Amino acid sequence: MHDDSLRVWRESPVFKAVCRAEMDELRASTPSVQAAIIATADGFDVADVCSDKRYSPARLSAMASSMMALAGAVAKEADYPDCGSLIVESSGGKTIMMSLPGTDGRLVLLVIADNSTPFGMLLMNGRQCAHRIQKRLNLTSDSTN
Repeated sequence: MHDDSLRVWRESPVFKAVCRAEMDELRASTPSVQAAIIATADGFDVADVCSDKRYSPARLSAMASSMMALAGAVAKEADYPDCGSLIVESSGGKTIMMSLPGTDGRLVLLVIADNSTPFGMLLMNGRQCAHRIQKRLNLTSDSTN
């Protein structure tokens, strides 16, 4: 993966538009989703769809990248090859974070939802969203789209 891939993704209007369209589709298929954000591994917001102004994509991107880095360290300590996703469950809702396929963990999808959707469905719909983004943008481990 090229070192400038994160900058290219952050600055690409096409990349942002595709991500927003797919996250809008995620929200349409999963009404409990309150926010969806694509963040870089270094903590920057690339694209977001948030239904509530209380969510700060910049802050959430920074937190998601840090949490995925910590989860990756735990996975490495447990002799797992990587950390594909991380789940936060609360009485107030659910949050999933997952590496965007084809980016070697350099991009993260963060989804915040209330408790009305079962976890399995939220995780499945989040993964489908991530895979649609990968397919539409032809993301591979050596791409800089």
